[in-house]
Amino acid sequence: MNQHGSDSLSDLSDDEPAVDGYRPVSGMAVAALVMGVLSIAAVFHPGFWLLPVLGTVFAVMSLRQLAQPDALAIGRTAAIVGLGLSIFLAALAPAESMTRTWIKNRRAEHVAARWTDAILEGKILDAHSLLMPFARLNVPGEEETVSQGLFDSKALEEAYKREREVASILACGTAKRQPASLREYVPDSKAHEEVWIVRIVIEPCNSGSLTLNVEVEAALTPKDGSWFEQWYVKKVRVVDGPAG
Repeated sequence: MNQHGSDSLSDLSDDEPAVDGYRPVSGMAVAALVMGVLSIAAVFHPGFWLLPVLGTVFAVMSLRQLAQPDALAIGRTAAIVGLGLSIFLAALAPAESMTRTWIKNRRAEHVAARWTDAILEGKILDAHSLLMPFARLNVPGEEETVSQGLFDSKALEEAYKREREVASILACGTAKRQPASLREYVPDSKAHEEVWIVRIVIEPCNSGSLTLNVEVEAALTPKDGSWFEQWYVKKVRVVDGPAG
């Protein structure tokens, strides 16, 4: 009798391990949840798009492990939450990135168009103000006159009119600008800042057309104790036309 009872207890111990109320949390489920939360970074930069992918992989593996009949660990809820976050943010990140890119492209086109229209309308100083600070002209004695509040706007206007690209536009007379179109986007790198190259076509211009490439760049500018993004014309190049 005792031998039979001992065998029964041994069989129970082998087939159904005792739990004693404590069940460990699946490390894979925790990793899935952590990756799901960190996946929010993927919304802000494509370099983090791998995070929701890893979160999805960890979550699926964890759910499969926890679904086994002999699984002792817990963490199904954490795995499901991590899976949901990873899938949601994996879908949101590319959409947000494309939207942000579209907005920036339209801003670049708008700045290039504003610069061109200002010249066509004879608002030379307005066009000059859209240039990057380092690209702006310095007329003789400008520093002294500015410090005295006597800025010689006429001298600056005449000097800017003589710039090749500006003179080329003015030579077109009453020509119209065609819709601006983004020609190229140069991403940020160690060699240079990110730049948008916008194609501007003005026609008719002396029985033809004038084509310009306008480089536009965004820069952070301080104002009232904070920073905001300001868009400037960095460089203009005549591609084809009467002055090409």
